[in-house]
Amino acid sequence: MNRGDARDQLRRRLQEYSPDLWLNTDLNRALNFAAMEMQKEVMKVDPEAFRFVDRTDIVNATTFEKQFYEFPAGCWYESAVQILGDDGKYGKPLVRIPYLEVLDRTDGEPRYARFDRSYFLLSPPPDADRANGIQLTWTPTLTMANNIDELPFHTGLHLGVVMFAEMIALGDSGEARDDTLKDLARIINSIPQYYLASGSTPSALIVDLDKGY
Repeated sequence: MNRGDARDQLRRRLQEYSPDLWLNTDLNRALNFAAMEMQKEVMKVDPEAFRFVDRTDIVNATTFEKQFYEFPAGCWYESAVQILGDDGKYGKPLVRIPYLEVLDRTDGEPRYARFDRSYFLLSPPPDADRANGIQLTWTPTLTMANNIDELPFHTGLHLGVVMFAEMIALGDSGEARDDTLKDLARIINSIPQYYLASGSTPSALIVDLDKGY
């Protein structure tokens, strides 16, 4: 289901068959909010369900301001920061350290630190430019910008996104539907059928012998 199909389905569920109370832009916004709500529910089951990989250039840190690298727009959090090595391959993920430790580091193993939710720094600062020198693995905010954009979830959850959007739209009008809440809860409970933390290597069973005293 793409955004255009989802909006048509949403309008039918709202029992409005032509733009009257809700404009297309209003419903598009509700669908994007609904996508974020569904993303949160899916990530409760599998925190690694949605990931992007992007690269950016390393710039020579001639001034302190140039040491800052910006996270992509809509980044929830990073999973890995890697540096391109002389062998043309990205090394193992860097260890994250507190920002205040960056100020005292001039050598040692490469590390990175968050400055805030928007920027991170490499420590020690790179001493040479390198195209695509940083590879970032990160979790995006799932949205749909165009009518042809597919809902970014397993097909079995598409109706749940529409139901989330219905509740958001009805919240604007002061209404609510208990049956929609029940149907939405059923779909949310089905998420483990479509998203698993792993379908390959099972988690190891560990015996805990701690007696608690």
